[in-house]
Amino acid sequence: MVESWSSLWPDAEPLMQQHHLDVVGLDPREPFDPDIEGIEASDAAGTLLITSARFDGQLAGYCIWYIARNVESKGLWIGIAGPWYVVAEHRAGGLGIRLFKFSLTELRSRGIAQAYPHHWFSGGGERLGDLYERLGAKRCEVTFKLWL
Repeated sequence: MVESWSSLWPDAEPLMQQHHLDVVGLDPREPFDPDIEGIEASDAAGTLLITSARFDGQLAGYCIWYIARNVESKGLWIGIAGPWYVVAEHRAGGLGIRLFKFSLTELRSRGIAQAYPHHWFSGGGERLGDLYERLGAKRCEVTFKLWL
């Protein structure tokens, strides 16, 4: 389902903490400390798409996209992948893939022309590049993190 930030949070907090730990680890330079006010402002401005999966009201996963203009192509809107996470006990049944595909459908319905998914080489994300290619995505860049 599509949710607002206010309906997702605080149910998402423990999932996001685990996701952060899985991907980033315990790096003190990058603590888990969400900018709630900034996220609420982005959601109110329509620059977030938040999709989720719930079972009996319990949050099982979420997929968040940042919505932006492509500054090089007038009128072209893009979705940039944010956090995407499914709790371990729901991964085996394909919930993550269904949630991701649902989020793509929602992006398309909002007139978003391109989606830029990514994956980390830590946590459970290493195999996601293969999934994206099966869905028709083309590898177009490599992203690095450089602390300044």
